[in-house]
Amino acid sequence: MPSFPGSLSLRDDELELRRLLPTDREAILLACQDPEISRWTDIPDPFTSESALALLDDAARAWYDGTVAELAIVADSRMVGATHLAFYSDWRASVAYWLASEARGRGLVTRAVRLVTGWGFETFESLVRIELWSIVGNEASDAVARRAGFSEEGVLRSRLPMRGEYRDVRCFSLIRGD
Repeated sequence: MPSFPGSLSLRDDELELRRLLPTDREAILLACQDPEISRWTDIPDPFTSESALALLDDAARAWYDGTVAELAIVADSRMVGATHLAFYSDWRASVAYWLASEARGRGLVTRAVRLVTGWGFETFESLVRIELWSIVGNEASDAVARRAGFSEEGVLRSRLPMRGEYRDVRCFSLIRGD
């Protein structure tokens, strides 16, 4: 597995990606009350203050293990979402994300995905493939994948266990050099 730096900041003209901080707890708690986030992700439902603390603890542990680089999406000096690059091997990873409802419709997630995947390919020479899985029916997530340059590969049936059922996911990929 890769080794991540102690701190990380990726930027473009409107947003910053940085490591999650304990001070993000309240923003995470508020954003994850949105039923659309729990509908399309595997966050706990209901999402409590303890859930936010567990998310931050898991993110810190995974960072140090080199398995998941969990990053806050910061726009207008506020944490408005998160994205991560999860490594399954030295050559394959996946990207995922969520965004607070008030920050949607501005292209922030597409730009965050481009930043984190660009960082992944630039930093980890052995990384060949990054996957993006979108639960079937999540058209907004499908659109993010396409705008970020991912190619659709097909539907993986019963791929994602979530709240007692197995969900179909649309698989997208970005290959080094795409």
